[in-house]
Amino acid sequence: MLPMVDSNFESYYASKLDPYCNSKDCIVSLKKHNIPVLLVLSKHTAQVKALWNFQGLDYLPLEWYPHAVTWPKALPFGEKLPGFDEGFIYPLNASSILPPLTLGVTPGEIVLDGASAPGGKTLVLWQQMMNEGLLVANDMSYVRLMRQKNLMNARGIENVVFESQPLETLYKKYPETFDAILLDAPCSSEKHVLAKPEELTKWTPQRIKNLAKRQIQLFDGAIKALRIGGRIVYSTCALLADENEDIVSNILAMHPELQLESWELDDVPGMQGFEVIGNSFDPKNVRRILPHIEKHMDPMFIAKFVKN
Repeated sequence: MLPMVDSNFESYYASKLDPYCNSKDCIVSLKKHNIPVLLVLSKHTAQVKALWNFQGLDYLPLEWYPHAVTWPKALPFGEKLPGFDEGFIYPLNASSILPPLTLGVTPGEIVLDGASAPGGKTLVLWQQMMNEGLLVANDMSYVRLMRQKNLMNARGIENVVFESQPLETLYKKYPETFDAILLDAPCSSEKHVLAKPEELTKWTPQRIKNLAKRQIQLFDGAIKALRIGGRIVYSTCALLADENEDIVSNILAMHPELQLESWELDDVPGMQGFEVIGNSFDPKNVRRILPHIEKHMDPMFIAKFVKN
């Protein structure tokens, strides 16, 4: 049974989303459980293929990302996957692969995951870096960061430094240091709000305004740790332009040293951003995942900047 939606929440989101998409379909899709895809690092691919082949399970990578596979059809969802206990598999929603994939890091670079826990996006970054260079995983929650550290250690992940510092001041330790930064910012995360009745009862429009202010603060701190010529990806799992397109527009107005990059990954899921009146950039240069359009995927917004 799908959870009930607070009428104030639904009417507010309808007023904000209906100019751009079908808000009713979008909210209904948010309430559905999506089966995760399974991240398999290249160092574990052979073991997982052997384990699955032994049990007659199909190993089917995503068309647009070879290091993640779909849940095997022969195994009911929720049953234990061969290779999971060994740390060979990490379940995550397919949308979560897109922000680190967009950042496009390469072996040998110095990279920051600015809000890293629980760790799925960090694993995607590490896979791109092929264990060469330096990856810094930072999260304000020390408890969540330690869980992530245990996750990495269980998978034999090296070349990762763990920090638990405010992203706004991390640049004091790493001034203009990083070649690439991922900021998957704290956001409204409507899917999680709808999944928990206690969170829905606490929801107000003011929460969105507070989060938007916080997102700008985090971004301002992050770019001070980015070297000239470096790139930064801003992403959220929020639906509204307030935390997405409007943030991009504000960033460009506040930081003339930043350039919004054109979208380059044409073979991945998603659509262009919302055409918000008054915003100063081409919405084709940002990417959205809307859950009623991309089936089995959670919401995601992605924008990539270069620092000049």
